[in-house]
Amino acid sequence: MMRGLLVFVSLVACAGLGHAQSVKTTTAKQTSTVKGKWKTTVVMPSVSGRSAVIQFANAQLKKDANSVLASFKQAAQESFKDLPKDMAGTLELYLEPTFTLLNPNWVCGYWTVYEFMGGAHGMTTFRSFNYGQVGGKPKNAGLGDLFANKVSAAGDLTQVLTQKLLANKDAAFIADGSSKIDAGKTPFAATKSGLTFLFEPYVCGPYSAGTFKVPVAWKEIQAPARLQPR
Repeated sequence: MMRGLLVFVSLVACAGLGHAQSVKTTTAKQTSTVKGKWKTTVVMPSVSGRSAVIQFANAQLKKDANSVLASFKQAAQESFKDLPKDMAGTLELYLEPTFTLLNPNWVCGYWTVYEFMGGAHGMTTFRSFNYGQVGGKPKNAGLGDLFANKVSAAGDLTQVLTQKLLANKDAAFIADGSSKIDAGKTPFAATKSGLTFLFEPYVCGPYSAGTFKVPVAWKEIQAPARLQPR
């Protein structure tokens, strides 16, 4: 049952190629509750603009949000099938976007996905997106699109990220060698100055250390770039 719809509007000033253009983002907070079972909150974004990239991004963002919501509800239904009534509780999903680069040519950022499926605590994961023109058409760009050699870029970035995490006292699992990272398998979001890599709990440190968001500037990356979102 839908419980509410709140709309927030933010204005982000962005520059297009050769001209200035403002891009507005609107988010609609949609909540749904099934009493005694689960609660979902989805902050659904919409980016204003007529560019092909923005239109593609809006369609994909909606598709992504609906996919996460459907997966959560299916998992929640499965979890309640065999649970005794006295063990049932309220499961939760909270889904919210963060934009790191926003203009008519690039729509980049990530979804923060928080899920509580029972147990001691919930879990936060990330789903990143980097929508831009690749090969003449809109696409969710990966490392292979941004760099001339994906393997070389992933290796270079892995070294840079590892050194940055070793300097972070909270990244205990990196320091003791119990966890190894791979930039090629890590979600990232482009910014004006570089790439930000997103690590969920337990990857770099214990749950209490939380998530890690590690920025890497373009100038820190030795691998030749094919595209640099700006």
